[in-house]
Amino acid sequence: MLDPPLATPLLDVHDKLIFIMDVAFSCLDSNSESRPTMQIVCQRLCN
Repeated sequence: MLDPPLATPLLDVHDKLIFIMDVAFSCLDSNSESRPTMQIVCQRLCN
């Protein structure tokens, strides 16, 4: 009764997930001056 494992993502999807994680982690920087603004985050994610 276990869910089947997820398939390995395609390289394109994998790269997009890594990019999104990088943007997310940049928002968690302990130095508030280093964190991107929401405008920059939106620009990065929408391009």
